[in-house]
Amino acid sequence: MSTPDEDEPGSDALWGAKAIAKFLGLNVERLYSLADEPDCPIGRPSGRYFARKSELREWLRKK
Repeated sequence: MSTPDEDEPGSDALWGAKAIAKFLGLNVERLYSLADEPDCPIGRPSGRYFARKSELREWLRKK
């Protein structure tokens, strides 16, 4: 099931580990490890991985 904003062109939202991993160019296992880091902007608000592209870009710039 997708969220309404998820599939809109230009949407900032990424739902699901696969989508976030693809955006970051990582495999899903690495994403799971990354999501456990305290400063990582990847969350699980409803049990499903969620991130905003803009927050991920900013976080990566600071690393």
